[in-house]
Amino acid sequence: MTNQVSIPTFNIGQEYTLVATCPAGTRVVGGGAEVSDNNGPEDRGDIVSSLPTADGTGYTATLEANVVGSGFFKVRAVCL
Repeated sequence: MTNQVSIPTFNIGQEYTLVATCPAGTRVVGGGAEVSDNNGPEDRGDIVSSLPTADGTGYTATLEANVVGSGFFKVRAVCL
């Protein structure tokens, strides 16, 4: 499962947190996060947190922006 948000304007120092949730009856076994722009992967900040949710039903990540600009922040959960 993937959760992606389009961020029209990253602000330096601002944190963005997303959660990708597993389908009912499954549990998270892994995951990850990615930052990109329209041309592909791009350095828009630092992933300061990336881990399974406390209840094991998803994956969460937090990005701290280090530029001003637009882009995408994507979090994926691998579920079984």
